[in-house]
Amino acid sequence: FLNDAYFAAKVGIGTESPGAVLEIRASSSNPYGALRLSTSSTKYWQFNTVYSSTDPDLFIAPNSGTATMTLQASGNVGIGTTSPGVKLDVSDVIRGRNSIRVDAASTGSPYLGLYQNGLEKAYLQYQDSGDKLVLQSDGYFALKTGGESDRITVLGNGNVGIGTTSPAYKLDVNSATARIGSSTQTTTTLYLTATNTAG
Repeated sequence: FLNDAYFAAKVGIGTESPGAVLEIRASSSNPYGALRLSTSSTKYWQFNTVYSSTDPDLFIAPNSGTATMTLQASGNVGIGTTSPGVKLDVSDVIRGRNSIRVDAASTGSPYLGLYQNGLEKAYLQYQDSGDKLVLQSDGYFALKTGGESDRITVLGNGNVGIGTTSPAYKLDVNSATARIGSSTQTTTTLYLTATNTAG
């Protein structure tokens, strides 16, 4: 066995006409083109493609052989999935340190969608038209503090509840006391407007 090897030209494995310094080519009879970096027969990382008549995908797999990252010829990247459907498709929990940024064009409206089993259930969006932040939910909106207690509830019909999760009016406050104005004011005015619907 040689301790060192030197090749003055290109090296081809599975091909007699390599197009790079080192080319490992798959074929219909040998469908896997792989490069393995190992410390033993059971400890390795493997980069491989699968023979295809179209542009092949790149799979990166550790010891088990199951791909943990996939790079498709279309540019889609999958982590935990071998069939990413978007530019970055992660099949598990992700973590962002310090910040997560959703950017849009100068006249765009950045959008963060929340899905369950492939169906959109809610979204958070800054809308450039009107310069406003929108939070939409298929159900109701709840603001929680101090654990799991709902402090403010907004139902789909527009009713707002404070201290209640089932507001029956446009503003429903479930409390023995409520303040309008500041504690330093000597007088406070509350205007109540009614609509006369009598014929």
